[in-house]
Amino acid sequence: MKLIYTIALFLLTINTSFRQNNNPNYNEALATKLGADDYGMKKIVLVILKTGNNTNDDKTKKDSCFTGHMTNIKKLVKDKKLIIAGPIGKTTKRIEEFSF
Repeated sequence: MKLIYTIALFLLTINTSFRQNNNPNYNEALATKLGADDYGMKKIVLVILKTGNNTNDDKTKKDSCFTGHMTNIKKLVKDKKLIIAGPIGKTTKRIEEFSF
């Protein structure tokens, strides 16, 4: 029984001594500049919109909403808070049918 405990302790000691080392390619200054965390990762948000059932045919209202939408997109790009945007493509599948 002592032999089993000794082997288990030995394996545990070896396992902890071979932990992952720091990434030699990690650039702390660049990570800080880009607003990344301690691991060099930055939080992003993915938004997927699905078509609703609004059938408003008021062209003036649609144009006003679209103009405001595009103004907001341009502001987000200028503030470097938006990297990519646009329609991905029309689909007939409902959002619940996609598996993530």
